[in-house]
Amino acid sequence: MNTNVNGSGRLPAPSRGRAARGGLRRALGRRLLFSFVVFLLALEIALRLGGVMAQAARPRPAPVAKKPGEIHVICLGDSYTFGIGAPAGQSYPDHLQRLLDTSIPGAAAGRFRVFNLGRPGWNSAQVARAAREEAERYRADVVLILAGNNDAWNLESAATGPGRAASETAGAWRGADRLLANLRCYRLARWLLKSPAAAPPAPPETEATRRREAERERHHALVAALPDAARRRLSRGHELNAAGRVAEAAVEFAAAVEAAPDRAVCRIDLADAFRRLGREQGEAAAFGEPDPAAPEGAPVALSRADFHLRRREYAEARRWYELVLAARPEEARAAAGLGLCALDQGEFAEAASRLSAAVALDPGDAQAQGRLGAAFIGAGQRARGEAALWRSVELGGDPAFALSQLLTSAEGEAAARAALATRAAEYDRRFGRAWTDYYVRPHVRWLADGPGRSAALVARLAAAARGARAAGALAVVLGYPHGRFTAEAGRAAEEAGVPWVDPRPRFAPLEGSASRDRWFAPDGHLTGEGYALYAEEVARVLTRLLEERR
Repeated sequence: MNTNVNGSGRLPAPSRGRAARGGLRRALGRRLLFSFVVFLLALEIALRLGGVMAQAARPRPAPVAKKPGEIHVICLGDSYTFGIGAPAGQSYPDHLQRLLDTSIPGAAAGRFRVFNLGRPGWNSAQVARAAREEAERYRADVVLILAGNNDAWNLESAATGPGRAASETAGAWRGADRLLANLRCYRLARWLLKSPAAAPPAPPETEATRRREAERERHHALVAALPDAARRRLSRGHELNAAGRVAEAAVEFAAAVEAAPDRAVCRIDLADAFRRLGREQGEAAAFGEPDPAAPEGAPVALSRADFHLRRREYAEARRWYELVLAARPEEARAAAGLGLCALDQGEFAEAASRLSAAVALDPGDAQAQGRLGAAFIGAGQRARGEAALWRSVELGGDPAFALSQLLTSAEGEAAARAALATRAAEYDRRFGRAWTDYYVRPHVRWLADGPGRSAALVARLAAAARGARAAGALAVVLGYPHGRFTAEAGRAAEEAGVPWVDPRPRFAPLEGSASRDRWFAPDGHLTGEGYALYAEEVARVLTRLLEERR
């Protein structure tokens, strides 16, 4: 006989109570789960709306105009895309423009527009972040992606740290992580749970830090000496600039120029605002036609020369630097500028001569010392180059730039790692362990983590390709002519489902040939002829792909 059921066939009172409480708990659990799902949904919507509003509020350059029937090709990458080692107009995008204009049957002249978006020093993470935005801005039909050469020294990006690469890009978790990363809630949770990044340690007191402080004081003094109307406008512009309201800041700076048209500080601040807005015509107009011999004219003339150097208008940059030097022979910045023009064009001997003159005029200029090191290495004087690069670090220059050149000049990764480890031990004594741990040792660890860095590079190149494709463009991953990272480029293209170009079969026989210097610059970049050959390989594949899409 079942003792849990009474004569009426119902459960006794205690059992009914337990059942009721169990039902209440299940109902409460369902309600809490429903509320949590609703909360996550509301949070996801709020984060997405916030992202849209933040994107809308962020100043960005206007989209590039596109004529009907025009095909836009953008070239994303580092110094190999920019064209370091070759004269102006001889980068691979320049050669590609000429080849595309003639290689596709029936293509009208001017149908293709090739944009060189190479930025010397960029790593694969930076290229991956820029791919979709630049594809949308340039209304690109094709995006060519070349990156990875700078990952050893440029660790800019939280995802580039040596300890994260392998764990985040390997195994079954990779696909789930990538899928979940589409959710803003998941990304927020991951950001909240990760360990906070250590702040950069204060740099040692060096000539560079003293110079920066002196420059700030000089700028404040120049602003204080302005007429009242110009000073108020300029100060308001600085407040808006600091708040990210660059377009409004430009209006205030323009008003300051009107109130004090002969003051260099107003024109330079206005030009800088236009540069941040991507309005190059406005930037050029802000400089005007300064007189380098006038006290207020020399700084503006130097800024105008720097503007032309950034645009790779080397003839015009040289003209302004030389005008300043003719009026002020002691102006080290103009001598350094002429050296940078030569360095960008692969004229290493002239660059070394010009930069040596700049360092003689101003021995404490850390940037000029670093570029002098790069010029010596490019000219084949490795010992002098390395000495100048370490001197630039000791003056307070950018350690990442010095490391990039040192890694280029070292005879293999093992030699580079040993040299960096030795220098790190020395800098422990000179600058402190915290400084060395932040600026030098991460690169030593990166060099030692072969599998992790390889997997990370594949993931970033694939992300760049997917970003370009999401913008509606045909993405193509490119390999380097020197052959490093070729396997990673191929794997990334396969992972993203896009084509790729392997230039190694064309360049490998040339490296050991007697005519190597015809194709390769001493620092490992290409010459003008080398970039032309590389462009031929890219054009061959791209022509076939575009024909298939017609």
